[in-house]
Amino acid sequence: MTNSGMNDKNGHKINNIHKELKILAKDSFYSILYIYGSFISLLFISFFKARLISQDAWNNLILATSFISIVLLVLTFFPPGLENTLNYYIPRYNSLNEKYKLKI
Repeated sequence: MTNSGMNDKNGHKINNIHKELKILAKDSFYSILYIYGSFISLLFISFFKARLISQDAWNNLILATSFISIVLLVLTFFPPGLENTLNYYIPRYNSLNEKYKLKI
């Protein structure tokens, strides 16, 4: 194999790495934007909600939120990390037409 053949392979690998890094950077940017954007919007919605709700309704809202939070906290332990795996594998299998691997 000649030197130019090796350089072409290395150049192709480097181009693939650059493409993957660009995709990773773009996905990371959107992820950060989503996390901070949802936090800021939740903050504004909480302020508006606090102004619109009466005292009696506020007590019921706090009670309902507490119950929901407790249930969600307990569900995070059974099985651990299930939410993240579902978010990863279901779209992956659907996009690769490997739906037979999903046991629903």
